[in-house]
Parts: sequence; structure tokens; C-alpha cells
Amino acid sequence: MPLASWARRGRPALSSRCAVVAFDDLVEVYGGRKPFNALVRELLDVDYFGAWLE
Repeated sequence: MPLASWARRGRPALSSRCAVVAFDDLVEVYGGRKPFNALVRELLDVDYFGAWLE
């Protein structure tokens, strides 16, 4: 489903095990801007293909 569909229809129907979390809340949970950015850098600095498929 393209992103434009979400914009028109609002939130999609999610299972009871899913929840929509506001980005600002997610950043706050991880300690603010600097710790969150460090986490993102760490997550993106991985060879996902190698880690999962090799």
C-alpha cells in the first residue's frame, strides 16, 4: 500500500499486538536526540545481508 493511501485513509488497521508510536515519543524513550542518533548510527552500520543471509 503506497504511503499516499495512508495519508488519505489515516492509520491502517493493525493487529492487537501492534501500536503506532509517535516519533518524538520514541526519541524520548531512547534518551533524547544524541542517544537516539547514536542508536540509529549503530543500527545502520551493519552489513544486514551478511548478518542474516551468509
